[in-house]
Amino acid sequence: MENVDKLKKLINILDDMVEIGEVVFADGKIGLTDITEIPKLGNAVNDLVKLWEHKDEVIKEIKDVDIQELKELLDAAFDG
Repeated sequence: MENVDKLKKLINILDDMVEIGEVVFADGKIGLTDITEIPKLGNAVNDLVKLWEHKDEVIKEIKDVDIQELKELLDAAFDG
């Protein structure tokens, strides 16, 4: 279950990064007005780097996800 928490964290990080990308590219270009997103992107990248330190555990858990864990992951992905 602990590694499912890591998978849920990965889902949340990726969701954050997509949201940042949507804001940055909303006008079709990157400009000075997007500078406010840099701290958010930095935090997301930092979280991803920290999580990647446990990549072997995360990858193993992906292979061993049971139905209850899959439900939790889908809830995390679609409900935030």
